Amino acid sequence: MRKKNLTLVLRTLLLLCPFLFLSCEKDLGSLGLDQLNDQKADFLFTDSVQFITYTAFDDSIPTSLTGRLLLGRLQSPEFGISKSAFATNFLLEQVNPSFPSNAVVDSVELTLRYVGYYGDTTTPMHIKIFALEDRLYLDSTYFSNHVFTKGPLLGEATILPRPTTRVPRGADTVSPLLVVKLDKDYFKSTIVEHSRTNTSDFVNQEAFMNYFKGIYAEALSGNAVLYFNPFLATTAIRIYYRDSDTATVFRTFRLQGDNSPVPINAAINVFENDYTGSWIKEVQDTIAGEPTTFVSAMNGPYTIIKITNFGPLKEPGVVINKVELVLNVLPGIESKQISPARVSALLVSEDGTQSAILDDQVASADFSGLLTRGRFRRATYTLTLTRQLSKAILQNKTELKLAIKAQNSISTANRTALIGNNSGEFKPVINVYYTKF
Repeated sequence: MRKKNLTLVLRTLLLLCPFLFLSCEKDLGSLGLDQLNDQKADFLFTDSVQFITYTAFDDSIPTSLTGRLLLGRLQSPEFGISKSAFATNFLLEQVNPSFPSNAVVDSVELTLRYVGYYGDTTTPMHIKIFALEDRLYLDSTYFSNHVFTKGPLLGEATILPRPTTRVPRGADTVSPLLVVKLDKDYFKSTIVEHSRTNTSDFVNQEAFMNYFKGIYAEALSGNAVLYFNPFLATTAIRIYYRDSDTATVFRTFRLQGDNSPVPINAAINVFENDYTGSWIKEVQDTIAGEPTTFVSAMNGPYTIIKITNFGPLKEPGVVINKVELVLNVLPGIESKQISPARVSALLVSEDGTQSAILDDQVASADFSGLLTRGRFRRATYTLTLTRQLSKAILQNKTELKLAIKAQNSISTANRTALIGNNSGEFKPVINVYYTKF
């Protein structure tokens, strides 16, 4: 009987333990563990780290290591006018081509394989394709403001982009393509006839790229940016020809992209932004901060986070456990723009150079910077800054400056606006969880 009573008492105590523990918990962020006699640390939280936000701009960015060609034009009251053109070269489908002596070129077309888009595809877009006068090199770094030398106009078209619609090719349909007719007389002269008299220009791919340097494409109108894969065989220039005037069977000669594991043809995007009359001020308040900041791909604006006071984190005995920067997307902006799926934080040094923060070099940051949407479709970016902030404090820095940029900014066109520190509500915040011994 006494054994049953003892068991009942023990069960009752186990059930009451959580409530006894909670009744001892202190306010002000303590986890209550300081009630234990041997515990000498406080587990604390602060969001009092002081910082300002404003918008900054790059003169140019490297754009030669892209897996996408971007072509188009965007115009909006928020961001002004943004343009993307591209330069790329082509390879011989086969070296040392042989054409009949009386070959008749019927038509030439450029096909570009769609892999996405950004913007309004219901607005007509006028496109021009030029011969490229500059040789492209894979081991050279090209920047977004590079000026290429354009040669003869090869073709132009006004299109309604159809980046998700399969297109008819013969008796079948194929993946979505942009098709632009090119000057058949130009290609008859430079490819068909030239291959007979100057065989050295067609003996290998390097010789051919020295001779036919590629194309430069630009858009003069429209309100979308189209994405193309330059390394697929479907991205090509096709020459349709017959053996003679009386022949009825067409043959195809193709200049194509290179879909090998290590492509040898080059692809460079060129960006241009004009913020005149837009929401974006080119003169920013770098002392008090701004109520709204901006993040845009295509060498557009980006947001600066400048931490000016580390608060209690510089006190003796403080160990930082976790730091998160929470940035809120401006309400309503996503009805007009599509926010980048992810942003990155870059460390801005005293001389202005930018480099990846320490937190992005570890696996725990896999989800840092992802766009998330919560209640009422509130959108936020949360970035992990634990290691970078800790290092700044250990080095006794007086401030920490970070650049918030769109990921994949040379191969997408996404943009957004963020609520700045000088706004009325939903301001950005730095949440710090730390231990004080």
